[in-house]
Amino acid sequence: METNKLTTEKHTKHNQQSSCPQCEDNRVATSIQDYEYVYGTGESAVRLKIKIPVHNCLECELQYTDWEAEEIKHNALCQHLGVLNPNQIKQLRERYDMSRSAFAQLTGLGEASLNRWEKGINIQNLAHDRFLRLLNEPSILKKLQRTVLSLEAKREGLPENIEPFRHIKNREKLRLDQSVFELRTTG
Repeated sequence: METNKLTTEKHTKHNQQSSCPQCEDNRVATSIQDYEYVYGTGESAVRLKIKIPVHNCLECELQYTDWEAEEIKHNALCQHLGVLNPNQIKQLRERYDMSRSAFAQLTGLGEASLNRWEKGINIQNLAHDRFLRLLNEPSILKKLQRTVLSLEAKREGLPENIEPFRHIKNREKLRLDQSVFELRTTG
């Protein structure tokens, strides 16, 4: 459950890059305001206090927030929970120059889950967060890569010193084709 309250206005600046979503006027002032919201319910509920940008239309007087405020709220919640925020997860994956698909395949994490964590749609649980933190250590990622390759080799029935070509699909069909393949003389 989340309840919220905007309080003290701090700084005001004129924002020329955004237009009001209600009247589409470009005269929008942005101020940084204290924002307070409750995360959780009952005795475990906590009150989080942050500063967010709030936009005020000078024409129709609409007061609204945008993606930047939502990102700040999400990051504050991640900090409170002690987990990596979306940008940190994405930076971890990009640090190893891996696509989301390749990272998911290596780690066994769902590609859709990674997508939701990186976009701030969901927050990873503590177990997944600890796993991601371990992967910050390059030696652990390398060990995971070796382990995954070894498991794939065993599954494919290859000797341990031979690594399978991971990009080859339909290996069973290839094996079948290979078993019936014959060279014929022409002549």
